[in-house]
Amino acid sequence: MMKFEGGDEVGAWGTGIFENDDALDVRARFRRLVREGLPMEEVTQKCVEDFPDAMNDVSLVLALATLQMEKGQLLPVIRQRALQMIDGREGISSWRDPDKRIRELESFKRKLARF
Repeated sequence: MMKFEGGDEVGAWGTGIFENDDALDVRARFRRLVREGLPMEEVTQKCVEDFPDAMNDVSLVLALATLQMEKGQLLPVIRQRALQMIDGREGISSWRDPDKRIRELESFKRKLARF
């Protein structure tokens, strides 16, 4: 989610799934856990441990959905929550260019629907 302090962006710099610090942190942890050979359910659980309200964190859920799709193991709960977040436009108001973010999310939604 984009935050502003003194007009500068903090923690996010673009509209893509991995164009913010939280999503990049999730990706790094996810990849490390996958390399360790853990099952997807355990990888997912360990990734959410650092987030106090994980299933309501848009960056986390969308990053997990993307990463799980890349591995061909999208968990139904992550897929469903990602679709709900996209449809509900969660977090959109915090983006400097919400229309561009919406276009990005709609493109991602089409990928989720095909998976």
